Amino acid sequence: MLLDVDGVVNAFPHTPTDSWDDFRQTDCAGFTITHSLDMGKRIKALDADIVTTWEQDDMANEWIAPLFGWDDLPILHAGDEWYRRGWWKSTVLQKFIMENPRPFVWLDDDLDYSDQRGEIDWVRECGLPFLLISPKTEMGLEPRHFELIEAFLANPVKEMVP
Repeated sequence: MLLDVDGVVNAFPHTPTDSWDDFRQTDCAGFTITHSLDMGKRIKALDADIVTTWEQDDMANEWIAPLFGWDDLPILHAGDEWYRRGWWKSTVLQKFIMENPRPFVWLDDDLDYSDQRGEIDWVRECGLPFLLISPKTEMGLEPRHFELIEAFLANPVKEMVP
């Protein structure tokens, strides 16, 4: 599972929503995280290996993982891709998926926008089962998304785009 943080597990802008009963805000060294501990538990319970592209000062493992009770997450870094034209994250994840070919779930609030620009065409061409979920940035993952994720993990189909 390829997991973004801001707009996915951290609703942004920082406005708690009613999609989870326990939405709250936590200050982590001056950085506000709007999140649901129930959401974090649901993610932890998934039968999936999780990697993240949220590399900002390794805050994923300093703040996010401990906040949700997760083990440290492998972080895919932008490296030189940060400076190329287009969306660095798509290139980094494509390389990761091609080196680790298996069904995957990609959770990122920027997927809809990048799809419009053709930056994730490789996903449909890679030949692997996949699920793309692009939550609303201000809502993050919602309980309804977990129904899709759990169904896909139980039976990865060739292409699943809600």
